[in-house]
Amino acid sequence: MPNRTLCTVETLEEDSLKLKNQKNADFLYVDVSHGEIPKDAFAKLKSRKELWFLGENITYIQPGAFAGLTELDNLAVTNTLITNVSRNSFSGVPNLKVLSLIKNKIEFIEDGAFSGLGGLQQLLLNENRLRRINETTFHGLEHLQALYLDDNPIEYIHVNALRKMTNLTRLVISFVKDKTVDEAALDFIDDNRKIVHYVKL
Repeated sequence: MPNRTLCTVETLEEDSLKLKNQKNADFLYVDVSHGEIPKDAFAKLKSRKELWFLGENITYIQPGAFAGLTELDNLAVTNTLITNVSRNSFSGVPNLKVLSLIKNKIEFIEDGAFSGLGGLQQLLLNENRLRRINETTFHGLEHLQALYLDDNPIEYIHVNALRKMTNLTRLVISFVKDKTVDEAALDFIDDNRKIVHYVKL
């Protein structure tokens, strides 16, 4: 049975987390009135293996918010109002294998947003509002095996954005109809990779 924590969020204040008595809790109820996940918010939960973070009021993840969760291998931040993923948002979780950012409002991912996640195997970004995939959007994710970008209104992918992901075997992506996406951005794909891409109507 995984060491799992489900965070049900309403409001979040750095002084109101009170995690000392919840180190072994399977369900963590976090108060979030300012709409942000602050730096080091979960530092006292070092032994967590899974952290599921749900909250419609969340608008921003501060850099280093999950720092100290050295044993975390599965993190989900879903159904929030987050529009921007900042540099170092996920620093301090070196053993993370799965990162789910499904069903948010993400429009932009800063360079270095995934710094320190060299061991990440699956990244789920489906059902967001991403339009552009820049050259350094996924910098540092060379060992990624599965990338989900479906249900995003993608209009542009840099020709080198995915090229360094030599271990990528699963890519699910959608494009906006009638928008030109350079096919060279996907020409690294060979017959041994299970790649799916389609046009969003």
